[in-house]
Amino acid sequence: MTMSADGEIYDCIVVGSGTAGAVIARELSGRGQRVLILERGRYIPLKETVWTLASMFNEVHVTDKLKDARVYAAGGSSAMYMASMDEPPIDAYRALGIDLQPAYDAIRLQLPLAEMPDALMSPQTHRVREAAVAAGYDWKKKLMLIDQSKCSGVYSYDAKWKALSFVDDAVRQGAVLKCRALAERVLTESGRAVGVECRIREGAFGSRAVRFRAERV
Repeated sequence: MTMSADGEIYDCIVVGSGTAGAVIARELSGRGQRVLILERGRYIPLKETVWTLASMFNEVHVTDKLKDARVYAAGGSSAMYMASMDEPPIDAYRALGIDLQPAYDAIRLQLPLAEMPDALMSPQTHRVREAAVAAGYDWKKKLMLIDQSKCSGVYSYDAKWKALSFVDDAVRQGAVLKCRALAERVLTESGRAVGVECRIREGAFGSRAVRFRAERV
C-alpha cells in the first residue's frame, strides 16, 4: 500500500464522475479547491456507435432477477441516457424543510434544457405522437437536455448533454482525474472521513493499491 505519488492532500475527493460527481467536481474546482476525481472506468471519447457503447456497458443487479444498465467510463451513465428530464418535486421537498429551488434555478442556467421543437423530431416520433393522440392519450413533450444550436435540422448525439463535459470543465479548472481507479474503502480517523483507498489498474492485468487523503470525501 502506498500513499499518492505526489503526497498531496486534496481539499476534496470525489468518487465517481457521473452526473452527481461531475457537478460536485466542477463546482468545487471552480472555487479554487484542489479536487481529485476517482473514476472506475476509462476516459472514452464519446460517440454514438455500437462499439463505443459496448466498450463501456455494464450491468448491475437491482434484484435477484432484475438487472439494469450502467456505464463504466468518465462521465458515467449520461453517455447512454435518453436526454429527457422530469422536473424535481420542489414543493414535496420544501414540505420536508429542503428548498431545492435556488439550486435548481442555478443548474437550469448551465444546462441546455428545453422542449424539442417539432422540426427536430424524427418522422418516427411524429408517427408515435399522432397514434397516441388518435388513441386518446394526453401526449406531452418532456424537457430535453439537448443543445439545439448543435442540431443541423435533426437530432445529433453531440448535442446531447453528458456529464463528461462537466468532468472536462473540472479538469480545465485544475481538478485531477484518475481513471481505472476502483475505490475500495473510505479511510476514517476519529469517526471522520480523511481519504480513500483504491486500486488503480495498470496495463491489461496489473494494478496497485493507493491511498489518497483529503479534507472531504
